[in-house]
Amino acid sequence: MRRAVDRWRDDKGLFSRALDLGCGTGLVGEAFRAHVGELHGIDLSAKMLDRARRKGIYDAVHLEDVHDCLNRYAAEGTAFDLVVAAELFIYIGNLEPIFTGIATVLTPGALFAFSVEGCADSPFKLLRTGRYAHGEGYVRALASRHGLSVDVSDEIEIRQQADEFAAGRLYVLSAAP
Repeated sequence: MRRAVDRWRDDKGLFSRALDLGCGTGLVGEAFRAHVGELHGIDLSAKMLDRARRKGIYDAVHLEDVHDCLNRYAAEGTAFDLVVAAELFIYIGNLEPIFTGIATVLTPGALFAFSVEGCADSPFKLLRTGRYAHGEGYVRALASRHGLSVDVSDEIEIRQQADEFAAGRLYVLSAAP
């Protein structure tokens, strides 16, 4: 994810403020820490957040639902020039409310990087694994409706399950400058 963001940004310096949605133990935060002035993380798991806190990479962590967090930041007038969400959307089917919330907290020209497990036959669907997959057309339509450009859309292997890899996509979207 960081390589995709770096490729798109072409080394334009630090992000002022970043938000790691579903930060878990902080793996993505670790990858971005050196490139971010202020890093916020949110997650629904107190145990995961405790592990993330111990790493000392986040300036703020919140035990909070993604929707609630985005609504709170919007109400406070807090904005981000980078929002990342790795392995989060596999737990959420309809991404419309997430994109709506993210659009309200992005600064002009900000980036939104995320991964999804892929599907070709519907906008989104619940898989036998209990995870959600999202179609590329669905993601592109959401981006368009919320004023975001699709700058990167790379096929990736999301995770290994048993003896095979789950196929997905890594996106980097940008807000209008």
